[in-house]
Amino acid sequence: MESSPSELPNLSQLSSYFLGTCFTLASMVVLILEYIQTVEQEAKLIWPTKWSAVKVIFILNRYLPLVFVPPVAYFNVTLITPTLMCKSLFTVFAVGIAGSVITADALLYIRIYAVSGRSQTVRNILIANALCVLGLTLGPWGVYVFKTTFVQPPFHRRGCFAVEPGPSLLVMLAFGSLLYSTILTASLFVFYAARLNRASSRVNPLLKVLYIDGAMYFIFIAAFSIVNGLVSVLSPERVPYRFIVVIPQAISHNILAARMVLHIRQAARTDMGFQSSGGSKRMTIIEFKAASEPPRSTSESGLAAGEEAQSNQSNSIGSGIHIDPGSLDGRTWGTKAQWHGV
Repeated sequence: MESSPSELPNLSQLSSYFLGTCFTLASMVVLILEYIQTVEQEAKLIWPTKWSAVKVIFILNRYLPLVFVPPVAYFNVTLITPTLMCKSLFTVFAVGIAGSVITADALLYIRIYAVSGRSQTVRNILIANALCVLGLTLGPWGVYVFKTTFVQPPFHRRGCFAVEPGPSLLVMLAFGSLLYSTILTASLFVFYAARLNRASSRVNPLLKVLYIDGAMYFIFIAAFSIVNGLVSVLSPERVPYRFIVVIPQAISHNILAARMVLHIRQAARTDMGFQSSGGSKRMTIIEFKAASEPPRSTSESGLAAGEEAQSNQSNSIGSGIHIDPGSLDGRTWGTKAQWHGV
């Protein structure tokens, strides 16, 4: 059955699909270039390490876009009848976007929990915030996907055409929830990172990485969330401009979260001076320096023992950094007593 003229997309809608295809293809190019540039780091810093929550989430975050971005491109150029298949492709797109954002934010939550010194209060706040954001994001997003329908594309054009999209308010609510989560997590991150920096007795390269990469993450995600929220409300009726910046936001989540993990582990390797490919031994900076010093005489050893005892006593109220580049999963930050206790 042919669609009525009122159901056929207008020229503005056709142009929006064209722009959406361009943005999707550009995002795929950026993603491929990112893989090429960082795959060597991933092979050195991630693959040889033991399996942990961080490693599993990192791999999901890293390769999930390869699952949902190609169907999005196919969605815009397919010649199939836009009925059930278009709906299925749109669902893959929606689920992939949600999964990509969730895994990227999970890596960020683990970093915040680690910087807080594994605080139970922070853990409870992050869990409650995650549940709240998931409900406010996935609920409206799912309703929007369910309400969207498709028709045969006009003028023998390629791609799937939506004619009855869900209310734009649902999309705005989803991106507004992401913006709220970004502001909250950024505030927690800055507070605990600044406190840890004040407690550190030296310039910490790991904190520097967290500051730079964390700032990039928060700024980009906040900007994308604001733009997507505005586009979903201000875009013309029945014109799918509201999804033009969605793929770039998901790819930005993916790239920035993955780079933060890679940069943290690289900074840990540099700070230690070396790292075996698959070793799991935890070594503090003090232990590494001690292992590098030449043997000393008996009198020097006795004097050093006394100095070490005095140093240990003074350090019981101080702070330090226990480097574990193979497993930066939240156990390598906090007070010195916590690091030596794991």
